Amino acid sequence: MIIYDLEMPGMNGFELLSHIRQNPALAKKPLVILTGRSSEKYRQLAQELGATAYFTKPYLEHGFLATIESLANCN
Repeated sequence: MIIYDLEMPGMNGFELLSHIRQNPALAKKPLVILTGRSSEKYRQLAQELGATAYFTKPYLEHGFLATIESLANCN
């Protein structure tokens, strides 16, 4: 599982998402985005690029942890 923010130096999170999904060694890993970008257009783009889950800051800890636990138990 990979958890990351869309805001990163050198490469934005959408580029990283696309690169990961194209890499055969990483393509099936669950990708969880935790970001301050709350716009529906960002959420939809992340989904189209293959994000497994998308959380915006501030987030509800219970929901975030439940999702992480669920994804961890699927592997």
